[in-house]
Amino acid sequence: MPRLALPAVLAAVTISAPTVASADGWSITDLGPVSSRDECLARAENVIYAVPPGQRGHVSTSSWNVFAYDLAPGDNDVVITCPNVNGQINAFAFVYGDDASSEDQRIAMKDYIKARF
Repeated sequence: MPRLALPAVLAAVTISAPTVASADGWSITDLGPVSSRDECLARAENVIYAVPPGQRGHVSTSSWNVFAYDLAPGDNDVVITCPNVNGQINAFAFVYGDDASSEDQRIAMKDYIKARF
């Protein structure tokens, strides 16, 4: 999946995502409420940068997202997003695994993020 397409795909996903959903190479997880967007982004960056450098590719941030590409195990792309939902900042993780990643690897990445967030 081209890197520019990932934000567009995420924009199409509704904020009312279930706690855990897996289909067609995606795992979506509700990481719960956070006291502020700054705290949410800091926690998201800490989770991503805890992945050893040899097991993660490019990482970038925006005003309410942290994007990470080529995370091992497998070849997973991750977005941790920190939207304001009804006046409360809530964190969500989106994990996309391409053909090089198995469902087990994608779920392992989702579990890794959830445990460390």
